[in-house]
Amino acid sequence: MSFIQTLSGKQFDYLSATIDDIDIEDIAVALSNICRFSGHLP
Repeated sequence: MSFIQTLSGKQFDYLSATIDDIDIEDIAVALSNICRFSGHLP
């Protein structure tokens, strides 16, 4: 099985994902953790 556990506690399975498995808050948290500006942050 290929899955990750999201911040909301759900197990997101990459191989059998459906639209109901997607949570916009999990996406927002994941995107906010991506380092931007080549790591040059204040």
